[in-house]
Amino acid sequence: MEELYKKGELSNLELWVLYSATSFNGENQIALSYLSSLKNTVSNPLVDMTWTILSESDLGARAKSYELINSKFPNRASIEILTATTGLSKGETQDVISKLKKLKKKYPKVSAIDNVLESIYLNVLEDKKNAFDHFKTSCKLMGDSRKLMLGSIRYQMRLRKYDKAIKLAKKALTLFPDQSA
Repeated sequence: MEELYKKGELSNLELWVLYSATSFNGENQIALSYLSSLKNTVSNPLVDMTWTILSESDLGARAKSYELINSKFPNRASIEILTATTGLSKGETQDVISKLKKLKKKYPKVSAIDNVLESIYLNVLEDKKNAFDHFKTSCKLMGDSRKLMLGSIRYQMRLRKYDKAIKLAKKALTLFPDQSA
């Protein structure tokens, strides 16, 4: 495939496979050359986002790139979520939350928004109750009752509701006997 690449005889899909394989193998310089070739021949959200993540170390430049990609490919939840979160690096947590809540209204069934909100509430604001609410919503949207049960045990412990945690742990052992909590 390397010879075909040098001759310029690879399709974009084949280039993406080469990029993915070399990146996975830790051959980052070669992987970036494949990605660069893709970036120069095709514009799509996956290539543009991957290029931005790998090439922009400055958070301000990365934020501008996300905004540009968002304008080129509108109404894509994953791009809009990344664009909305760029303010975190500047300490604009409440603004980010507000943007994510607007996205939640636009994309009510996208669990990734609740995942990001959970992370912000838990890790940035240390608000365990709101984090737990978003965790539950995300699990319900994904239909993942096992994750909901086991995560609820952890959240009950974080909230110092030990009796509830023990009760949930016993229920989890009954529902998922072959899985450890």
